[in-house]
Amino acid sequence: MDILKIVKLTEKIVIIILVLLMGLVVLFSTGELAVYILKEMANSLIQHHLLLEKYELMKIFGLFFNVLIGLELFETVHLYLKDDIIHAEYVLLVGLTAIARKIIIIDYEEYTAEYVLMLAVLIASLALGFYLIRKAQVYKRVKGKFSDNEAGINEQIEE
Repeated sequence: MDILKIVKLTEKIVIIILVLLMGLVVLFSTGELAVYILKEMANSLIQHHLLLEKYELMKIFGLFFNVLIGLELFETVHLYLKDDIIHAEYVLLVGLTAIARKIIIIDYEEYTAEYVLMLAVLIASLALGFYLIRKAQVYKRVKGKFSDNEAGINEQIEE
């Protein structure tokens, strides 16, 4: 058996194991989220108030985003298994979701302005990367229908 075939087979086995493990993590994370929400709602009713405290909501939102990030990672690994390439837009989307989670649950009193600015720069960088990848994909799809003229402006070819 060729060494390249062994490497590819090993890679496929590892990816399949990762997909199964990520599925389990997402499933258990969803269960943990459901149990936590039910427990907090029961505690609120026992204490005769219907509203959850700020820290309880932040914990729920954090767990919710953990499930979303897990689902996006699951999809990324699944697409890698199916297409045998890493889809950069999904990796950037996972990064954006993780940063969104951080911003939603952050306690701004605990962090410096520089830290928050760093998060803003990170979001802008990931969003720009995502935009550029999407723009390149759209350009590749319509490339066959358009021709570049000398001025660099795209004009539709008469068919």
